Amino acid sequence: CSISFMNVYAMLLLVKARRQLELKLGHTDVKLEGYGDVGRVIFGIWGERCVNICLVISQLGFGTAYIIFIAANIHSIYPEQLDRATICLACVPILSCLIQIKDMKHLSPFSLLADVANVFGLIAV
Repeated sequence: CSISFMNVYAMLLLVKARRQLELKLGHTDVKLEGYGDVGRVIFGIWGERCVNICLVISQLGFGTAYIIFIAANIHSIYPEQLDRATICLACVPILSCLIQIKDMKHLSPFSLLADVANVFGLIAV
């Protein structure tokens, strides 16, 4: 639990540092397109690498937890037909395709469908 709090604090601190750098640098030639750029401006190339490595580790943790959550829910519906490992492996190609979408606007119809399904589920229960 404390690791989660430290992770959230570090992410919020990174956003705050980026905003402060944008205010300080103003309209210079330095562009802050990603959080790795914040690390590079503050600590050089090793800062950029460190920030990017930490972001990858963090996102791998979130992604793994999400896949386990999906597998547990599907397994609770079909406990005898599918085991959790198979469900996890089946999720990877689907999610790999979804993460290639660059613009979130393309996912808005699916979000609307999910909202409608949630409302229907709440009404049904």
